[in-house]
Amino acid sequence: MAVHYTRPSKNRNLEWFMVAVSTLFGAWQLLPFDAMITPAYETVTDWAQETVWGALFLVLGVIHGGALGINGRVWWSPLVRFVAVSLGAMVYALFSAAFAAAYFGSTAVPIYALFSAGMIACAIVAARDAEYARGLKHGATDA
Repeated sequence: MAVHYTRPSKNRNLEWFMVAVSTLFGAWQLLPFDAMITPAYETVTDWAQETVWGALFLVLGVIHGGALGINGRVWWSPLVRFVAVSLGAMVYALFSAAFAAAYFGSTAVPIYALFSAGMIACAIVAARDAEYARGLKHGATDA
């Protein structure tokens, strides 16, 4: 008995947007000025230096973008996307929580929470794509 999987959606607009956000955010923090110098960033800069956060966001964005760019050409690309966006969701949620602890009225609280939610939505799509790819790898056919 063959297992049938529904082909995943080709619409990746949210994922490409999140790739751009993470990559730009990371690259901006690596520029030669202090982007996280305001007191609101004090909590996150106590945990790690700005360059560490910048490198983390940049690497996650590049890995996510690379896996998204080759998505479907290799079976493991949705798994890489899933890991990258899951980590991104956690880091954006961490930033939201840090800003909430420092000053709940900051606009950064809902913005970082929204970015985290966007990453969670991307993780759901990547997980569906991974299940589809796993089915193809093991001989399932399209529905």
